[in-house]
Amino acid sequence: DGFFISDDDGRSWSRAGRQLPRGEIAAFAQRMNAADEMLFLVVNATLWASSDAGRNWRVLGTGLPQANVEAIFAHPRQAQRMHALARGQLYIRQDFGSTWHAQGKPLPQPQLVVRGLCTSSDGSIIMVTTHKGLFRSTDRGATWALKEGDLPIHLEAGPLAIDPHDANTFYAGYALTPYGETWRRAAEARARRAEAGAPGWLLWVGVAA
Repeated sequence: DGFFISDDDGRSWSRAGRQLPRGEIAAFAQRMNAADEMLFLVVNATLWASSDAGRNWRVLGTGLPQANVEAIFAHPRQAQRMHALARGQLYIRQDFGSTWHAQGKPLPQPQLVVRGLCTSSDGSIIMVTTHKGLFRSTDRGATWALKEGDLPIHLEAGPLAIDPHDANTFYAGYALTPYGETWRRAAEARARRAEAGAPGWLLWVGVAA
């Protein structure tokens, strides 16, 4: 476990950030503007930030419930604004400030396992993927609704990404098999292939809508 960086197009990798604790990395975000680049990680439910390409890190969570951060999002076209989700509550950080403020109301169901977070360019539309489907707000988090229509609401919603060419288009991945079982099967299959001398593999399954 850990965070690794490459300075040679992926030919070699090195562990980044001695300050980072070992543990689960739940989310990653990058914020870029004309002056600098910032990297953000959620490690063990705590938000960390780096301003030197991941070599050094510091905790960045004033205003956030510590050890309860679930997801973060930095819009590629709105570098001054970031969003985070902690304990089911949406938070916002604006104008490159250091303090987070709660925005809107919590997600409508308790104890949701959050997988991803995205917003529209203007921040009015919020998308959150969870183990019970995709929740959507069209009023900056004031109200939430489980997105239905043609989405498979009976499946776990997983990765959530923004289209690099259309900042208001989102892609959500859904798991046909529960995430824990998927990774267990992948680990067992990889071990069997390693024993047989075959290369390991990783399979991603998703539905774009």
